[in-house]
Amino acid sequence: MIVPFTLWQPYGDVKVVRDHYVEMAAWIDCLEAHSSGLIRPADGYGDWLDIDHCTPLDLIGTAYFAESTAMMAQMARALDKSYDAMRYLALWADIRDAFHTRFVGAEGQVGNGSQTSYVLRSRLPLGARRTHQGRGQQDGRRHQGAREGTFVLRATMLGNPRRPSSCPRPPATR
Repeated sequence: MIVPFTLWQPYGDVKVVRDHYVEMAAWIDCLEAHSSGLIRPADGYGDWLDIDHCTPLDLIGTAYFAESTAMMAQMARALDKSYDAMRYLALWADIRDAFHTRFVGAEGQVGNGSQTSYVLRSRLPLGARRTHQGRGQQDGRRHQGAREGTFVLRATMLGNPRRPSSCPRPPATR
């Protein structure tokens, strides 16, 4: 899923998407069939970057289910498969709502509060659910730390989880 999408994006050549479309559609169907209320089971790859906080596996799986479905909607649109594109977009919206219902608390806490929970919530195409009660406070803990200059990344792809690096405070804009 990710490789054909990533190859298609910079070059615009839909051949690789067309060549693998049937298998990618089957993958989305499999994810949907083996989910409960569009929440993925608590198995699969875990949070290996922040070893001190166990991000729930169902949160990770559901976030990537949403991302895969969003990619599939874009690829279907690129192939002029408008019915499929609308289906995948609707499925993505349903996954997003299920994600928010299951993993985003009323005060904006995501999952168990691990950094990966917040990063997945903000990085993946999960968007803010308009009906969510805590929408004004979503990601509140992460943003509070950024405002105070105390938010520290525990690990990055280039970092060591035992030697945290500070996340620079974004410049104020008003």
